[in-house]
Amino acid sequence: MNRLTFFLFVLAGISSAPAQTLLLKNGESVPANGLVRNGDMIMVAVKTSMGSTGQVGYHVSDVAELNLPAPEVLKFAAEQVANGDFTHAFAQIDPVVAYQKTIRDIPGNWWAKSALVEVSALLGLNRTADATALVNEIAGYSKDPEILISAKLQ
Repeated sequence: MNRLTFFLFVLAGISSAPAQTLLLKNGESVPANGLVRNGDMIMVAVKTSMGSTGQVGYHVSDVAELNLPAPEVLKFAAEQVANGDFTHAFAQIDPVVAYQKTIRDIPGNWWAKSALVEVSALLGLNRTADATALVNEIAGYSKDPEILISAKLQ
């Protein structure tokens, strides 16, 4: 399978969601602006009634799912890989992979799909050892059958 076909396969499953939210196990949906991981807590930005901003934390164990739009850079990095611009693709996707890794244990993250794009960029840069390590990490962590098939194809 060539790289362009691979990316079309991966990107076929990507759809944008209109809002960034946390779905809690109690059924509550919470806006997830400014989402960051802090240990076993997911922190989100909130505005107070007085107009100031702050953060509210939720235990990761209370979060059922993240509803996050696909990172915009994911599409662009995949296009750059397909066009052979591996250096720029890697520069764009690496920070996304690093951030998504902090939330990869919560359903609804984009870590594995972002990491697959990074694998292709690494292979294009002849960084085979780094690519292999990342493929092994994806295979060991992801439960998504499409992601696992894609990882094996690398």
